[in-house]
Amino acid sequence: MTVKSRIDEAFRYFNLPPKAGFAAVAQAYRELKLLYSTDGLATYSLLNKEGRLRELAEIEEFYLVLTEHLTDKNQAEPAVPRGDARHWDCGSGVSPAAFLRECREIDGVSLQSIAVKSKIGTDHLTNIEMQRDERLPAPVYLRGFIIEFARQLRISNPEELASAYLHLLADRKGG
Repeated sequence: MTVKSRIDEAFRYFNLPPKAGFAAVAQAYRELKLLYSTDGLATYSLLNKEGRLRELAEIEEFYLVLTEHLTDKNQAEPAVPRGDARHWDCGSGVSPAAFLRECREIDGVSLQSIAVKSKIGTDHLTNIEMQRDERLPAPVYLRGFIIEFARQLRISNPEELASAYLHLLADRKGG
């Protein structure tokens, strides 16, 4: 299958016109993920767990195809929607990980699209958001990943956020 036909198939699967942009693709992606989620009542009686997981995998694959296509088509267009930069405040009571996740979810951006733009694996991004300490890379890599993750989300103080994340990680580990 050619790249062009794969892109066309992805637009059809998401029920979008070929000229749809990032926002429309992100919206269709969220709606399909919700439809086929394990809690999705609309497909509960139609698909077993395996079928639902296959559909979710296909949704992820098509989303990646479309975000790569849109990024290639217009390099000036970011993976994250445009908007004013956000500032993380260490006194807000919101953890750095929670702030990253909230920003991403508010923008309606998947970890996969950030992974494509940042070249950081989705596993690392997930582990950062979920604070899975035992699965995080060495601090020197983690700092760079968090800074790039924050930049992709247009956070104005990525270095401060990364430092706070690493400090909290050291506290959790008892060091």
